[in-house]
Amino acid sequence: MKTPQEAALILDCSTSQISRYLKKNILKSTKKKHSNTRRVFITDISVENLRLEILENKKISSQISEKAKKNKERKKKELVEKSKTFSLDALGEQIMTDTTVELKELGLYRDNDRYAIFDYAMCYQIALAQTQAITEKAIIINTRGDQQVSPHATLSLAFSKLIDAKRKSLGLDPLARSKLTKVEKKDLDKMSELFGD
Repeated sequence: MKTPQEAALILDCSTSQISRYLKKNILKSTKKKHSNTRRVFITDISVENLRLEILENKKISSQISEKAKKNKERKKKELVEKSKTFSLDALGEQIMTDTTVELKELGLYRDNDRYAIFDYAMCYQIALAQTQAITEKAIIINTRGDQQVSPHATLSLAFSKLIDAKRKSLGLDPLARSKLTKVEKKDLDKMSELFGD
């Protein structure tokens, strides 16, 4: 027989947790008279059974967390591999070149724009691939027999919206371009006079 304090030490928990175990009947106890008071004693077998159950749960929990960690690492590796496959095809390269030339002609091109231009070209390339993947209809019949929008159509629409947003951010849209300021040559000359370049 164990006192609640001894059981708490064995189970590595508080005495209030032992009280909760007793109330839920997880631990079995008996009351014995001990010098004018009745004290609660917990059976050895119930303490040992609970200890083994806690150890088993911890083992299962660690196995689950280890499995989840491995799963997360695997997904991360897959994502890295997929990102390596994102490269521009001939059309994407052409869009990137044309966009760069257009921005340079407008005087809006900066070196850090190449990443945004790459994104724009990649979105254009993906949108075109998804549009071409729509075979006969944008509506398909799913496995339950219901009509639904083709995933290719959904992706095509999403990337078309991205293209529009990227066009505006690059200044390829006339309205968006009117909001951008062009760096004039005379402003550059004034700056070089100030800094002596």
